[in-house]
Amino acid sequence: MPARVKIIDSKSFVKVDLEKMTVQSNERGEISFEFIAATSSFSNATAAIACYVFIHALNGRRKVSTVSRWKDEMRLFTKTCREQGIGPISTITFEMFNWYSDLKNPSQQKLLRSTLKYWISLDVPGIAEDLKAYLRVSKAPKPRSTLEIQNSTPQERPFSLSETKNILLNIESLYMTGQFDTQDHLLWRLLVSEGMRPSQIQILQVSDIHYRKNGPMQINVCIVKQAGTAARDYMMLYDATGPVEQALIDHLNVLRRLSGGVLENDLPLFCLVGRRGGEHKIQKQGIGVTAQIVATRREITALDPNLVDGDLFSRRFKHTKLTHLAILGAPIEVLARAGFQTSTISLRHYVTLSDEAFAHYEDRLLPQHEKIAGAFRGTVITKSEATHTDSFHKIMDISMSEEVGSCATTPCDVFAPIGCYVCHRFEAFAEGPHDIILADLEDKKKNRLEMGLGPDSIRRDDYLIDAINTVIEKANDILKKNH
Repeated sequence: MPARVKIIDSKSFVKVDLEKMTVQSNERGEISFEFIAATSSFSNATAAIACYVFIHALNGRRKVSTVSRWKDEMRLFTKTCREQGIGPISTITFEMFNWYSDLKNPSQQKLLRSTLKYWISLDVPGIAEDLKAYLRVSKAPKPRSTLEIQNSTPQERPFSLSETKNILLNIESLYMTGQFDTQDHLLWRLLVSEGMRPSQIQILQVSDIHYRKNGPMQINVCIVKQAGTAARDYMMLYDATGPVEQALIDHLNVLRRLSGGVLENDLPLFCLVGRRGGEHKIQKQGIGVTAQIVATRREITALDPNLVDGDLFSRRFKHTKLTHLAILGAPIEVLARAGFQTSTISLRHYVTLSDEAFAHYEDRLLPQHEKIAGAFRGTVITKSEATHTDSFHKIMDISMSEEVGSCATTPCDVFAPIGCYVCHRFEAFAEGPHDIILADLEDKKKNRLEMGLGPDSIRRDDYLIDAINTVIEKANDILKKNH
């Protein structure tokens, strides 16, 4: 067991104390580790090995928050076993793992698996050989997809634009009436408007706010989910929106007043303590952002009978932001940046085809649908039903060998037969060779595309192609009924 460990988050050394050691996490503030208490359900030897595994991971190999989650899951695992009369545990068996996994959701199963796999990688005792073999070759359980979760749980779905506006109005109302201070106002603006994670907000410092003479204020946002990398080592400069910029200015002015006009660069942005409505003071180590969210969100939901506390969680706001950007047609690179992500792999978890998205797509496509439906304005009939059966009214195909229809009045000979498909006087024959005319138009469109002509030239005949396709569909229906 090392005497001290070097923490990834703070890049500092911390003395090892298995009874209790407090470590600074970039993402969650101070975290207390009580390793002996967490491993009390193990035998003495296995408890010592488990402590070694956690300390080994904490020593510059895994982030503090990751080791904390591993420790908590292992403690829950051993506690559950003890409640069933199993213990003290000297070896974690395959049967114990399977029994526990059946009780837990995929996320908890994956967490326990990752803990045990790290344990196995150190080649130390405490895990049965058959469980080692299984974990090496098996795959982690697949969690439910985002769509499955949102279909079964309405609280997981993105907020609509009107719901988001109401939430923001309630936040502004609380701020204007003094129930929210500048810190609460800024916190919820970053959550709702920018879709930031609480862990990203927790890390923000005064030095992360950049003023510009010409242009919006910028925020240096930490990218928190980088394996083995301190969050402040990976930053993204982000333009603040107008309301967020004003919230930042208001809050920084309060901090300057309380500090006497000068702010230290490493001062946490969220550091105000004291009763709201009364005098605040600055707490240099910052506040717990998650606890502040929990304490203030009930005041927002109290103003809206359609909301409860559980509706306002940070991931839902990120879903909302990215989904509405996708509705507006934002490229995938823009979505990644808006979500403070370095890759596009996990975007599918955040962009959702909501009811509002479908309605928007329908609205955007409505003109095209109307054009398609309205392109053909004539009628489709059988040849025997033509108004005029004489040769003068007949309309021939482009090779002048077969009839495609008839004119209900006097033929005008303008761009026949192609122009006839958008004329209300055209009586298209269900038996006619409309596919030949369609193929000719599509070949010409392909040629224009290969020649590199402009979009307008390429799409010039699209309305005619839509009209002929409509005729072919109606003709097929008629011929099926007749047979």
